Amino acid sequence: MRAIIRDVLDWVVSRNPQLSKQVPLLEVASYKHTGCGLYANFKPLPQGTPATGIPSPVSGPGVKGPGIEFGACSLVWLENGMVRSVELAAYGDTFPEEPSGYQLEEGPQNQQVDRTR
Repeated sequence: MRAIIRDVLDWVVSRNPQLSKQVPLLEVASYKHTGCGLYANFKPLPQGTPATGIPSPVSGPGVKGPGIEFGACSLVWLENGMVRSVELAAYGDTFPEEPSGYQLEEGPQNQQVDRTR
């Protein structure tokens, strides 16, 4: 598994511990690099405990680093409570196929918004 995918999953698990038993079992079925994003699709898990109460997609960290124009967002997609894929999408036109020297950060998509006012 590519380091950035593992790092995004670890970040999401630190905020959603219900996914912690699934992540070590994940095997990548395919990667897709679009030039401005990276997708990792996982093989279905033969067993495991589905996460309940977590809506899909799960917002992951923001990503900044060399070759990631204007930063990127990340999402972890679930199917029936099971992790199915990770999506990384640059805010600009470029995202490297093998990112390095990146940083993960709390992004605006991860902040709770008070809509009661």
